[in-house]
Amino acid sequence: MKSLRPTHPNTIGQKGFFLVDLGLSWKVSEQVVADVFVNNVFDETYAVYGFTEATYGNLYQLGTGRAFGGRVSFKF
Repeated sequence: MKSLRPTHPNTIGQKGFFLVDLGLSWKVSEQVVADVFVNNVFDETYAVYGFTEATYGNLYQLGTGRAFGGRVSFKF
C-alpha cells in the first residue's frame, strides 16, 4: 500500500506567528444551542509544511485563511 505521508523532510523555516480564533455560543433553549465563529481573524498567511525540491525550488503548503462559520445544535 502506498504511503500518503510526504517523503520530503520539512526543511524550510518561517518567522513566528500566532492565529486568533473567536467564537460565540447562544443557548436558545434547553434543547437548542447556536454557535458562530471566525477562525484566523487577521487572515494570517502561514505555511504548515515546506521543503526544497531541486526542479521547482521551495514548495509550501499554506494554512487556511480566514473562515467564518456557524452551527445550530439540537438535543432531543
